[in-house]
Amino acid sequence: MFAAAIGTYASDERSLAATLLDACEPGMLLTADRNFYGYGLWQQALATGTDLLWRVNMNLTLPVIRALPDGSYLSLLVDPRIPVAKRSRLIADALNGADHADHDTRNQMIYDYIARRNQHAEDQKLRQIVQRANVA
Repeated sequence: MFAAAIGTYASDERSLAATLLDACEPGMLLTADRNFYGYGLWQQALATGTDLLWRVNMNLTLPVIRALPDGSYLSLLVDPRIPVAKRSRLIADALNGADHADHDTRNQMIYDYIARRNQHAEDQKLRQIVQRANVA
């Protein structure tokens, strides 16, 4: 153990865990049980440079990108705010071996996509067209 956080009975464990990330550094292994996973907390922990080994709830479907000899596999975590079609494309790219230089590059591509998607979010006429298309 390298750090601890204590809260009240009503404290949210994920929020308490987030306060411990400042103690993380490259070369450490941060483990977490299945109730701690959330995309945002994972991204915060990943940004520390610490190696991560987290269990996740069984209802989280993780695509098998590459099976490993020990029976485990490499997977891909995609921001849940990304639309399903875009997520499917990112997973397909990963399965086909397409990768980006680093996490920052991939994250920047995702942020750029979200920014482009939201660029016209307040355009009421466009929203009506999309609404009609989604109903059809």
